[in-house]
Amino acid sequence: MMPHDAAYKEIFSHLRPVQDVLRYLAVHFAPDLRSFLGKLDLSGLRVTNTEVVDEFFQRSLGDKVWEIPFRNGNGERGLLRVVLLFEFQSSIDWLMPLRVQGYAALVQKAAFKDRAPKKDDRLQPFLAIVVYNGVAPWTAERTVAGMVYRGPGADVLPEAPPLFAGERYELVDIRAHMRGRKHLPSGNVFSLVMRIEAMAEREGEPGAIVEEIVSGLAGPRYARLRKTLLNWFALVARRHEVDVDFLQDEEALRHHMATGTIRTFADECFARRFAVLRAQGRQEGIERGVQHERNLLRRLAERKFGAQVGHRVAGMLATIDDPAQMEDVGDWIIDCEDGDELLARIG
Repeated sequence: MMPHDAAYKEIFSHLRPVQDVLRYLAVHFAPDLRSFLGKLDLSGLRVTNTEVVDEFFQRSLGDKVWEIPFRNGNGERGLLRVVLLFEFQSSIDWLMPLRVQGYAALVQKAAFKDRAPKKDDRLQPFLAIVVYNGVAPWTAERTVAGMVYRGPGADVLPEAPPLFAGERYELVDIRAHMRGRKHLPSGNVFSLVMRIEAMAEREGEPGAIVEEIVSGLAGPRYARLRKTLLNWFALVARRHEVDVDFLQDEEALRHHMATGTIRTFADECFARRFAVLRAQGRQEGIERGVQHERNLLRRLAERKFGAQVGHRVAGMLATIDDPAQMEDVGDWIIDCEDGDELLARIG
């Protein structure tokens, strides 16, 4: 079973997911880049140098560095290309702008490894996309300029640098993006990856996801990508103590595909997980209701008998969770003549 970050790198080493994430970005993440992304010729996407190593951070640039050509005004493929780099994070890296800047420098220098640069040589546009799936919201700076001292006297510094100079990055915060969204578009591999991240909280999603993987990515062309996504699905399921080992069993998988039961079977694997979530939800609802009733009774006591009595009533109610007892307290607040009488009845 592949590690978490390695799974993302493996998924996005394939052509289709890279094309799909750019399509998704253009619509959902980066409206300011929509015009730019619309000019890219995604059919010309290709892998470029994969051997560049960042000596400072002691790691490679990732599995793949990509190049994408632009279309010219006539819709034809032009000569200009943008260099694209993905970085995958499950935790916040406070030095990410410096890392991206270092990557950009190494990629640009690699273009001159076989020849000396000339006066009129220019650098290719460089776009870095950080895909983050951690729990805490991403709060690291997005630009190198943002990391520079901005205290008294710093007003002489210029504004943030342009995106394509390699001094800032575009962020894809998966959990922040998923929050509040009930449905994501089908037919997009990046959408599938995000749905897998959230599937353990959405009843009916696991089966729909598996079905889309095996049917939407059928055939030998997507065999490796399909296996990678199923492995990622199994890894996320295991994090939630759900066993989907049948996905690793080729014979069982073929059987469920042939009989049309793969969606139902995947959902059944998650049935216990969702039953626990429903029970937790009911219990949390009960606890919220009890706490709401306590707060209401405290406010009523405080309003009638003063803050000191209200505070003491709150302490007494902390040990009471029986609805009938709380009803009695409500009646006593109305009936009692003073706070001492109320406290004596509750106590």
